[in-house]
Amino acid sequence: MTTLLASKSDIAMLRQDLDGARVATKSDIAMLRQEADAARAATKSDIAMLRQDLDGGRLETKNDIAMLRQDLETTRTLFSKDLELLRSSMAIRLGSMLIVGLGILFTALKLT
Repeated sequence: MTTLLASKSDIAMLRQDLDGARVATKSDIAMLRQEADAARAATKSDIAMLRQDLDGGRLETKNDIAMLRQDLETTRTLFSKDLELLRSSMAIRLGSMLIVGLGILFTALKLT
């Protein structure tokens, strides 16, 4: 029966062990909180850097889009001018062919 019952000294040793475990647990929790705070600060820093990178990328993208629009407008203008020259060239060629064709027709009519 003496092995199943706890004495005052056993209870005192158990209290000391529990107090030691409680202190160790509190220090472990404090260290975990510090590590979590450090990780949170690092994450916030990383997010801030990513936002800066994204904002810089957006500005570059906006500038790139503006430059592409200018290039596209210049290309469209040049294409329009080329089409106008092609139209006038085609009109001149068709007119010349019509005159030559009529000349040949009238010459053939005169000879017959």
